[in-house]
Amino acid sequence: NANDDDNDDDDDVVDGGHKTVGFESSNTDEMKVYDFLDEVADEYIVKFLQNGGTKLSFVLLCDEALLAQIGVKPVHRRYILRKIETFDAQQFETMYAAKCKQRQQDADDKEQQRLQLEKEKAEKEKEKQAQQQEEEKQKEQAVAATAAAAAVDYELKQDRSPRSFNEYPSSSHDEEDDDALLDVGHTTKGGDADSGGAAAGGGDVGVGAGDDDD
Repeated sequence: NANDDDNDDDDDVVDGGHKTVGFESSNTDEMKVYDFLDEVADEYIVKFLQNGGTKLSFVLLCDEALLAQIGVKPVHRRYILRKIETFDAQQFETMYAAKCKQRQQDADDKEQQRLQLEKEKAEKEKEKQAQQQEEEKQKEQAVAATAAAAAVDYELKQDRSPRSFNEYPSSSHDEEDDDALLDVGHTTKGGDADSGGAAAGGGDVGVGAGDDDD
């Protein structure tokens, strides 16, 4: 509105006193004053509103002295006075309606652009999150693969390392078999010796019995 433009007036003024940003207001009367001033509107709209020119009917009453008091430049005063002198209400309303339509179209286009930018931003954010999730998944897979490879390598090293005596059951079985064979051999030899001794003893007994008979 007029007060907001007044507060930002110094920021909007550039070389020659012209404003770089078009005036916008929800007040129909203020917008009609803006459209009436036409080519000099951006430079003087705030000055008119500050000095009571808040309606087109008020502006149409201005003369050169009043325009000078407001601070309008000499050439611009002649331009505004000429528009006041040749003012046609019906023609102005037609022009004003066309400008309102164009402003609405511009606003719709701007809103559409804003929504499109937000949509693109949301899609980019979604793609970014999906990419981050994929990267995390790949990292997890890489860690799992590394752990699996380390486990396999560990097993291979265990298979290649020297084993203790107890880790070879086939060798201990062989030695136990050898010990058993040795025991059998000893038993066999001892039995032969005992048999021989018994035979010899029997001979002696026989001889002794013969002597008793004699």
